[in-house]
Amino acid sequence: MNSIKFLLKAVLIFSAFINGINVYDVLSTGENTLAAVVGAIIVALLWGTISIVLVDFITKVSEQPSSSHRTLILGLLFGFVAIFGTVDMGFNMGAIARSELEKNHIENTIDDQKKVISNIEDLYGYIDSQTTNVKSVIDTAKEWKSCEETTGCVSLDGGGVGRTSIQLKGILATSEQANQKLLALDNDIAPIRNNIKRIYRKIDNVHKTADLDFDQKLEKSAELSDTLGKEIEKLQNLLPSYVFEVLAGALSSTIGQYRAQDLPDRAATRIFNQFSPYGQSFQSMAESLDHGKILYVPRIGNPSRLEILMSSTDALEWWAVSFILAFSSWLILLIFAINNSFKHHAKDLPPSSIPSGQISAQATPEPESVATLFPNPTTTTTH
Repeated sequence: MNSIKFLLKAVLIFSAFINGINVYDVLSTGENTLAAVVGAIIVALLWGTISIVLVDFITKVSEQPSSSHRTLILGLLFGFVAIFGTVDMGFNMGAIARSELEKNHIENTIDDQKKVISNIEDLYGYIDSQTTNVKSVIDTAKEWKSCEETTGCVSLDGGGVGRTSIQLKGILATSEQANQKLLALDNDIAPIRNNIKRIYRKIDNVHKTADLDFDQKLEKSAELSDTLGKEIEKLQNLLPSYVFEVLAGALSSTIGQYRAQDLPDRAATRIFNQFSPYGQSFQSMAESLDHGKILYVPRIGNPSRLEILMSSTDALEWWAVSFILAFSSWLILLIFAINNSFKHHAKDLPPSSIPSGQISAQATPEPESVATLFPNPTTTTTH
């Protein structure tokens, strides 16, 4: 038992040392280095002393004779150990994983922001591809309008300016206006994209600065993250969903609607077959852009250390290690204390409660001799 107690105390002293490191890490900001060192030493000594005293006291109580008083004391002691170990686990978690999890918190939030930017940039890429479709609509509408006014090639109803050419003129005007707005969009988003790149560089520099502790890095990163979020929202607001909604409205009429505008059957059918697929594509584009406008843009914020330790998805394995380090020694001590209690309980039992197999052979009466039980009948008594 002595060797096990020595090993338990060694582990608990090591745990107290880790707690001291954690205290130093928390307090060592700015010019508080001396206070951090003193605080760490005090916490480590106090924690280690309490741990050693608890080990000795629990062992001593478990070796006392069985009684309700001893049971109550042991219960209270292990209740205190449960609280003590939980606090110890938090200290261990802070010492061995806090820096890594805090770093992950910042990096994960920045990565989430980058994903939003990537999604928005993908939408702008789709806009570029749809610009080609807009130009195709312009070219076709312009060619058909000219041909219809010259020879009536679309309606087969003679040349000149009629219902068909007027309809094509409206499609052409809407498409050209949309194209101009899409071309002007590049000039609007270029400075925003440059600002985003500049903010990313600043965030990277914050992480690489060795002179800043985590709190300072978190504060600066949070400020940059907020600025980055505002730039992302500018990109979202510039997504031209309304442009594609107007285009979709101009190109999505049915054959029946064209006929209702007095277009000849052939012209209504040809215009519908040619431009309706573009209208459907532009409507889908408008819906995607509307969705992009409401994408949530995360911020780093200023969470507490406890919030980071409790909410991080990477923390589970670190909590397991902290639990083992904090409670393994106490669990082993609990097992030996219970074992000691049973041993001393057995010593305190009255003989009548000891199992028959453990009764000493000396307690078994020897049988009387045959001569004593049955005296010789031939023996006579002389009077």
